[in-house]
Amino acid sequence: MFFGPEDKLADRIIGAINSATSEILVCQHVLTHSGIARTLVDAFKRRKVIVVVLLDPRPNLAGKYQTPEYFAINGVPVYAMQTGGGNAYIVIDRKVVLTGTFDFTESATRTDESLLAISESGIVVRFYNHFVNRLRASRRFEGPSTTAVR
Repeated sequence: MFFGPEDKLADRIIGAINSATSEILVCQHVLTHSGIARTLVDAFKRRKVIVVVLLDPRPNLAGKYQTPEYFAINGVPVYAMQTGGGNAYIVIDRKVVLTGTFDFTESATRTDESLLAISESGIVVRFYNHFVNRLRASRRFEGPSTTAVR
């Protein structure tokens, strides 16, 4: 269990993403933290880790790391959730889940948030199954045809 900002939650998430060897499943309302976004794209493009991102279909954001466009133009499969986006978590290699009040935004790095790392297999399986069910009910986001942002 970690608490922010003192435990540097974004750095812990980036470290967990960098440790992934096969699969990263992200379920978030929005994802605007540039370091986390770049690390996910790097895992997908350079390290060939399977990355799938589920996001709110109407995040109402603007900027370089606008979601879901940033992922789509970099080739990362990104889907718009068709049901409520109240659950926020990331499943890594079907072995660990990161969840808590920390959302993957720049502003969350400056506020009082929490991050829980769970490696108990029964709980990880429940999160994995939840992700798969959400993915089945989602639609693939096809972003604008532009050059990738690096």
